[in-house]
Amino acid sequence: RGKTIIDFKYDNMKFFGDKKHICAKTQGKWGLIDVNENIIVPFIYDESFNCYTPPFRKNDGFIVEKKGKEGVINLKNEVIIPFEYDFICSHFFDTTTVAEKDGKRGVINSKNEILIPFEYEHIEIFSDETMFVHNFCKGYIIDFSNKRVCDKEFQFINSEGNGEYFCAMKNDKSGLIDKYGNIKIDFKYDDLFFLNENLLVANKDSKEGIIDIDENIIVPFIYGFKRDKCLSKDGTIPARRRINGKLKWGLINLEDEVLIDFKFDILMPFNDREYTLAIANNKWMFVNKKGEILKIDIDNYVTK
Repeated sequence: RGKTIIDFKYDNMKFFGDKKHICAKTQGKWGLIDVNENIIVPFIYDESFNCYTPPFRKNDGFIVEKKGKEGVINLKNEVIIPFEYDFICSHFFDTTTVAEKDGKRGVINSKNEILIPFEYEHIEIFSDETMFVHNFCKGYIIDFSNKRVCDKEFQFINSEGNGEYFCAMKNDKSGLIDKYGNIKIDFKYDDLFFLNENLLVANKDSKEGIIDIDENIIVPFIYGFKRDKCLSKDGTIPARRRINGKLKWGLINLEDEVLIDFKFDILMPFNDREYTLAIANNKWMFVNKKGEILKIDIDNYVTK
């Protein structure tokens, strides 16, 4: 409603993961306050990270930086992980996280015990049993005892899968594997990423379509899609096609029906809203899922 809850006196602010607290910056230092502006963590930190998914959630911990090193504190300003790391990753499970020290990455737990030694260039934890490690142009899957679980080597494995399968790359092609490296979809696509637990966008010969995890074609390979997950619950998704030599955005559903013609230079995801923002002829406008332009004057607004 535009009512001021906290006055405009901070240099920067961002929401904390629990939505009850706010990371705020003043006089060059970060701290933590609540919505009533009570100070929870004093303003003594150089940076505050990972506000939306706090690490070691059972301890209410979050990453902060002090004197050029990162550590983890809780809401009582107690140090959970000491300030001795160059980097602490924001993708982790409740009790483990990837950290970097002296240019190498390893895995630690919430007691600061080293589970995987600091000897890798890159680590992606994608299950409670296995992870992807990369060193000197070679990548493979190991378990938490630092032993390889399969003989296959990969260029990359994306930890943002559906919990059972994960997109991986081998010989510059993408496929789908499980947490032990067993192949679900062979490595034949130029790109592959999840839309939801069962559907993926696949790129083949510079054209994109939608397939399921059994590789059934749901939407044919004639479109382009955004890289973020923008499939609405009703099965609609912004898509791009070349119209009269120009790439234009429209809206389709999983039955490959065109709901909004391909006429926009930009069409933002609906994200289950009734309308979204679009650009056509260098003008911003609101559009509903019928392609109707809402008669709202936004000429005086700056859209970010």
